[in-house]
Amino acid sequence: MVGLPNFYKDVLPVDMQENKQVLKLFTGVSIGILEASLLCPVERVKVHFMTQVTGGAQSYASFFNSIRGNAFKELFRGYSPLLVRQSLNWTIFLQTDLFVKSRIRSVTDLREDEEISAYYLIPASVIVAFTNTSLVMPFDCLKTHMEKVNPTSTYAEAAQAIYTKGGMLGFFTGVRLRFMLYFTSSLFTVNLLEKLEG
Repeated sequence: MVGLPNFYKDVLPVDMQENKQVLKLFTGVSIGILEASLLCPVERVKVHFMTQVTGGAQSYASFFNSIRGNAFKELFRGYSPLLVRQSLNWTIFLQTDLFVKSRIRSVTDLREDEEISAYYLIPASVIVAFTNTSLVMPFDCLKTHMEKVNPTSTYAEAAQAIYTKGGMLGFFTGVRLRFMLYFTSSLFTVNLLEKLEG
């Protein structure tokens, strides 16, 4: 992950090579594609077992037996919403991290090569987690709806169904837990990026 901006510096046109926002954008989308490709089959199996309507326990063998002949399509059902969510998640995270750290450096008169102290990075993690949760949570709800409730629905149909059922708050179901997860992740990742990029 840390090496991707350097990779893009080498392959992008010269006028984009020093633009940190562009490098973070490409990095976020790349990580999102990789994660979605690796996570989609696992998410699909997880959602299947969580939402099965049969009373008895189902084994992995019976699940894979039931999708035989159509395994690729079944395992990557929901890839598109997962890809959107993961790409947005990482892009928003990296852009917010860059923005907050730039503001901290500006206010504290730190140079780019100077490390930001944990005193500032912990509140920065809260800001990154709050921003990420607020902007990604609706896409997470859309992804879950499209996987669990109606896999054939479009984004607009899924959004309409969620809005009809719960209003705007329907897009933020489980927001407290999601914020805690993002905060925990952000706390480590913001600090780790500062150490690795510094």
